[in-house]
Amino acid sequence: MRQPDMGSFVDNYYSVAKFQAAYAGIIPSITDRNQWPEVDKGFTLHPPIQKKKEPGRMRKNRIKPASERSGKATRQVRCPNCLEYGHRATSWKCHLTGTKKGRNLRRRILPSLGGKRSPSQLLLMLLNSQLQGLEEHWQGKLLQKQREMQKKQN
Repeated sequence: MRQPDMGSFVDNYYSVAKFQAAYAGIIPSITDRNQWPEVDKGFTLHPPIQKKKEPGRMRKNRIKPASERSGKATRQVRCPNCLEYGHRATSWKCHLTGTKKGRNLRRRILPSLGGKRSPSQLLLMLLNSQLQGLEEHWQGKLLQKQREMQKKQN
């Protein structure tokens, strides 16, 4: 037996005669949704709620407990400019970062204040020193104008 009969290995169910017998009758076509049969489910089925995908990378599903964590403990960073926790010097969160003029002022005034003070105390001291500087500046200008006026009168 060089070439066996392949039909002997396949069931009669897959034969052409059975296929033609299955589709010999007329199958009516459904052209529209209106022809679908009505089924009473006993409840109302609502469509799924579409949730907007959050931006950014997906978070891991499992958060490791403290017993499984390894490595060094994390600690808060501290800004050297405003001395607040939670951001570094170059961050946009630091309210003291801004123009070059403001940065130069911080370099001159903050080291001279020294000591362990809260950021709010440092800010108040900084603002007071700025106001005193402005007051001295305008008093100097006023004295200069008064001297000029006296020279003109004499």
